[in-house]
Amino acid sequence: MSRYFSGNLRVPGGYVKFLLVLCVVSILSLSCERSFTPHLDILSAHSLKGQIFSDVKEVNGGEIRHRGFSLLSSGLNQFRSRTTFPHLFIADNNSIHGSPEAYFSRGMNIIELLNSAECDALIVDTRELYFGLPRLQELAEAAEFPMVSANIRLKFSNEPPEFIQPYFYHPRYNILIIGLSSPNLIERSLPAHNQDVSLIPSSRAVEQAIRQFQMDSGMSWTVSQAPLVERPFVLVNAVSHKLNAGETPVFPGNLDPDQIDLLVMGERDLPYDGFARSLVNLPGMDPRWKNKLVLVDDGRSDRGGFLDRIRIMNGKIQNYTELALDSARLEPDTEISELLFTIREESGSILGQRIADSSEEISHSFSGDSELAHIVTNAMLDYSSADFALINSGSMRGGLDQGPVTVHEAYSLLPFESGLYTLEARGDQILEILNRSASLYADPEGEKGFLQGSGLEYAVSLQNGLYVVRPRDVKIGGEPLDMGRNYTLVTSTFLHAGGDGYEEFGELPILREHNDTLLAVFLRYLNSMEEIRPSPEPRIRLKLS
Repeated sequence: MSRYFSGNLRVPGGYVKFLLVLCVVSILSLSCERSFTPHLDILSAHSLKGQIFSDVKEVNGGEIRHRGFSLLSSGLNQFRSRTTFPHLFIADNNSIHGSPEAYFSRGMNIIELLNSAECDALIVDTRELYFGLPRLQELAEAAEFPMVSANIRLKFSNEPPEFIQPYFYHPRYNILIIGLSSPNLIERSLPAHNQDVSLIPSSRAVEQAIRQFQMDSGMSWTVSQAPLVERPFVLVNAVSHKLNAGETPVFPGNLDPDQIDLLVMGERDLPYDGFARSLVNLPGMDPRWKNKLVLVDDGRSDRGGFLDRIRIMNGKIQNYTELALDSARLEPDTEISELLFTIREESGSILGQRIADSSEEISHSFSGDSELAHIVTNAMLDYSSADFALINSGSMRGGLDQGPVTVHEAYSLLPFESGLYTLEARGDQILEILNRSASLYADPEGEKGFLQGSGLEYAVSLQNGLYVVRPRDVKIGGEPLDMGRNYTLVTSTFLHAGGDGYEEFGELPILREHNDTLLAVFLRYLNSMEEIRPSPEPRIRLKLS
């Protein structure tokens, strides 16, 4: 049964009509009494990315298991059992897709597991749109929690999709949670999946969500003027809006701190940890945000291996803690073992199929020449018949061991859904793109944007303290780069949309929008090969002396 009231009286599929009446009665009763002040824990899992099963990682010479729903469920149970505080559990910043098992079930496995974990709300983001709005609606109907986003709209009506709520409200705890999807949601999802989707500015989205709730509930207030006994606690979840080290803080869409009690954002590599995350005082920050901002670390590659807790008492943040989801701290939750076993059995028969053999171990590098990228970009070039292919290093993860390659391993190598475009570019435009790539060499912040390719070779040189690519060091199709000639290149829709800061790709005309995804092209290419072999010669050379 529902534990919340959600915007516009829309609730996920499967709830009976009398529940709607009950929710309305609760809201109207609360609007008269207005006697609740929130004392609760907000438990959040950020960037689950469809990670159903635990990974193994090395720690101090030994191995531990981390991430996965068995440890997540155990972590939730630990938090819940050690406090008398009421709590809400939120999943945000790309929850549904990112693993082979999630891809296999088109997200339904994750919904079932979140139902089992008693999730209270899911903030919709890029990975929720991997199979488009129709599939997300099917998942929403199976969910026992609301899908929340205040800034997603349908292009043709400028209205929110019926199955996505702008907010959800818990009458018992008197808390209103407004979710904001990533400002990069459109460009980071496939055109076929986002063609009906648009985003409105974050500030307008929050204002409209508050106004909609006030209409639904009969309440009217201003956060800065009304005490909590006369209004709900307003929390804005904007974890997908990230602050990076060295940036001036610009909050999502210039949100008004006078309308918000707590803003939760993501950050990367800022000097905050533990409770300090709730005591943020950044240079240039509007002083009205003091004690109203929590920055969660969503930049680590193991981010899905942590559970966060924000404790609120008397309308103020009392505590912020993190719990690492690993076997050094937690025992797997046996209560969900049957569900996990079923998922493994159903997906294993397909994901375990051998599709190729690798003649040797094949590695991947974010900076410098990558053996794995040779194979992926070869697949792109073979599929498109363009002059050359380019892809960012961060679109690929892991590597291949010598021996059989399964469908599961192939999915794991390309965890980000992406389409393909064939573009047209002059030689001078290509050089500009390669120099942008060279500037990211050996940069821990930007190295995942370093470009890998097929059909071209180039060298990165160190010149006056800068990494550059010189015209004489570029060859396409074995021939020197002609600065005035037009070439065709195949690349990802992510890069064309400005991913990793590449505005240059967006300036190139699209000659063809391909129907197949990068993953589908890669799988087909592997199936066609008797044996996978890395290219004998590097395609990217380093002239750093």
